[in-house]
Amino acid sequence: MIGLRTLQSSRGAEQSVDIGFAVIWGSLILGITAAVITGWTLTRTLDDTWRRGVVGALSVFGTALLSALGMPADMLGGRAGLIVYLFAMLTAAIYTHSVARRAAST
Repeated sequence: MIGLRTLQSSRGAEQSVDIGFAVIWGSLILGITAAVITGWTLTRTLDDTWRRGVVGALSVFGTALLSALGMPADMLGGRAGLIVYLFAMLTAAIYTHSVARRAAST
């Protein structure tokens, strides 16, 4: 969304409609793929493929929830709100990833 808002401010909202569609769909597919891969790799210690797949699928719903929370950040703060939300999500991702790796190693 940060890239789309920057594109819209530089080219105008009317001229970037087609590119905006591609940016949003590309980001959506990339986010879903990253969620499934992260859920799958963090559960590699589980022997049951079904459970690993369920964790991967559930991570997609978590990703959808977090992306929906970006909408109020965009509406309230614009690009600055999205940047703050990005840093908050990166901080949370780094922390939860380290906790999950520690839990997986025990």
